[in-house]
Amino acid sequence: MSPTRRGRGPRPESATALRRERESEIIGWVLMAVRWAFPRFRYDQIMRLGWKMMLPVSLANVALTAAVYLWAGRDGLAWMGIIEWIAILFFVGLSARSHPVSGAHHG
Repeated sequence: MSPTRRGRGPRPESATALRRERESEIIGWVLMAVRWAFPRFRYDQIMRLGWKMMLPVSLANVALTAAVYLWAGRDGLAWMGIIEWIAILFFVGLSARSHPVSGAHHG
């Protein structure tokens, strides 16, 4: 302890330690909440998502972006970004509708 503090109030080292402990608790709770909130995916589900959905969509995106760039130049890419966001929202809505969440019992 420094001679000028004379023991009043918490020491700065303990305040830092308490802040770090609180931050660690918050990070731990966030990690657990994410783990509890989202379901686990099986290996075959992830492979199907990658090969049957994401790969064709990404290849189509590359081809369409190249075509728009060749046709309209850099100005066309701005419109392409807007169209891509609309497509993303459409596919997310379509995917959510075709695979309803199971586990809810209606009885």
